[in-house]
Amino acid sequence: MLCLLYSNFSKAAYINYSGSTDLCITNPSVTFEAIPSNAINYKWYFEDVYGHLNFLYTVTGNSYTAWKTGYYYCIVTDSSGTSTTQSVMVRQAWNGEFAWDYQDYNTTCDHNALHVNTSTIAFSSYQWIKNGQIIPGATTAYYTATTPGFYNCWVGNTCGADTSTYGFNIPFIIPSLPSSIALTSSVGNTICVQTPYTLSVPYFPGATYLWGQFFPSSSAILNTAPPYTSYTSSSGSPGFAVYRCSVRNGCSSRDTPLDTIWFTGSTTSVSVQSTANAFCAGDSVKLSAVSPNTGMHYQWKESGVDIPGKTSKDLNVLSAGDYSVFVTNGGTCSATSANQVITRYSNPSATISTQGSTTFCSGDSVLLTGNSGSTLSYQWTKNQIAIPGANSLNYTAKTAGNYRLEVTNSHGCHRTSSVKKILVNSLPTASISALGSTSFCQGGSVMLQGPSTSGLSYQWKKNGVALALANTNQYLASTAGYYRCLVTNINGCSKLSNSINVTVPCRSEEMLSSSSELYAYPNPSSTGFKISLNEISASEITTQLFDIAGRSINFDFNIDENNDLEIGKLPAGIYQLVIRSGDESSVVSLVALD
Repeated sequence: MLCLLYSNFSKAAYINYSGSTDLCITNPSVTFEAIPSNAINYKWYFEDVYGHLNFLYTVTGNSYTAWKTGYYYCIVTDSSGTSTTQSVMVRQAWNGEFAWDYQDYNTTCDHNALHVNTSTIAFSSYQWIKNGQIIPGATTAYYTATTPGFYNCWVGNTCGADTSTYGFNIPFIIPSLPSSIALTSSVGNTICVQTPYTLSVPYFPGATYLWGQFFPSSSAILNTAPPYTSYTSSSGSPGFAVYRCSVRNGCSSRDTPLDTIWFTGSTTSVSVQSTANAFCAGDSVKLSAVSPNTGMHYQWKESGVDIPGKTSKDLNVLSAGDYSVFVTNGGTCSATSANQVITRYSNPSATISTQGSTTFCSGDSVLLTGNSGSTLSYQWTKNQIAIPGANSLNYTAKTAGNYRLEVTNSHGCHRTSSVKKILVNSLPTASISALGSTSFCQGGSVMLQGPSTSGLSYQWKKNGVALALANTNQYLASTAGYYRCLVTNINGCSKLSNSINVTVPCRSEEMLSSSSELYAYPNPSSTGFKISLNEISASEITTQLFDIAGRSINFDFNIDENNDLEIGKLPAGIYQLVIRSGDESSVVSLVALD
């Protein structure tokens, strides 16, 4: 409690206020007035919950509004001297400005003592909290923490308002060590020579660990690493070794029982060799277990799980996975290899589409197109033989055969498409010849002969222009020009024949024929015609009659007693009669009248 000082002051100064100095949300502050109110100077002071005295230098008047927990007083000066007011205590309970302390949890065994600092301010109520949960019965300024956690305390005054003190996290409380501490081995107490093993003890907060070996050699301290609760040895020697660990935490000290590790059996190790680390769908990879020991038993694993029935030295892998192999000599010695990661890549798609018919005539083609992909490569084949240079997405097929496309992706995986069968129809033979001289005088003609194979159709052309009604395998050319025949077979394949040049270099008033000895009479005629054969034997001749369009005309003829060829009445028109005898032929023009 502060003392009140008076110095030549006509009347003692004091603080006047109305209402309660226990503050809460509905009463957040209290206003103090220093009396007398007409003094020359006012100095206000505030002592907080930590015992710190603060001069409120910004306040120079006779009034001050207090809202924080602590003690307030004012030194008042007037013409007659200086006087100090009484000290007024203010308690508020909503901003957590309260001091509290705790013991050192690093050195305290089994508990930690906490208390709210009540050296300056005492409160009406207390409630301790751990990890946000009320601790039943913990309602005094003091609390003993026996377990780790985050602690704080709610305090209240006569106003009835509560607030939380600043909290503090206690990470652990050092317990007394148990009367017995076990030491365990990671691989049991009987292991193979050169097999790594780890010895360990439980973790205790704040404890230190001292490892020792007592046989076959003595070592007071063995190298360990944080958190120092274990000791690892990479191997042992035939025989045994004895270990112990001493645990201390400042509260107590315990030694584990001596632990003996026996080393027996032959050294065992194993690794995995593979023909490849990746393969394509439909292929496989061979894994082989490699161990320096003989007479071993094997168990293959995928992702650490036994593969049923896979107990041979070699494993044929058909799917992706993490593979390892466990080996044992049938006794206490065993080893497991590191994982061998095997990747399985999918094969690409392989399809062929066509732009056009897959059946066409010789000389034509069809475009074959494969499935596209930025990382794909291609090889076209015909009848299962690679086509040199055919490595693009497209291929133009010009010949018949069974075409396939082999597609390969960036992993080297490939797939071959189904067969695309191409049929190529042959072109017909299209050779024409002249059955006589191709040079004659006006009025003459020459028979042009095309192929006579069945199933063919014809179109004769003169100077590249199709001739009307000229659709048989023969054509009687009577005018000059270059003649060709377009021959089409039953498959719709056409071929244009060679060209025959027909010339008409002369003009004659007489009837024209290929032989001056043959002529027709009467000519023109409305009844019929006679052609004198002269010395030509009638039994040696063949005849053929063509109209002006080159069409072959059926007709009847007789040979009379004078060796003349008689032809009956013909429809009106101009005709060419071709008479052949051996290798020679003659053409006689006939004009039939109505």
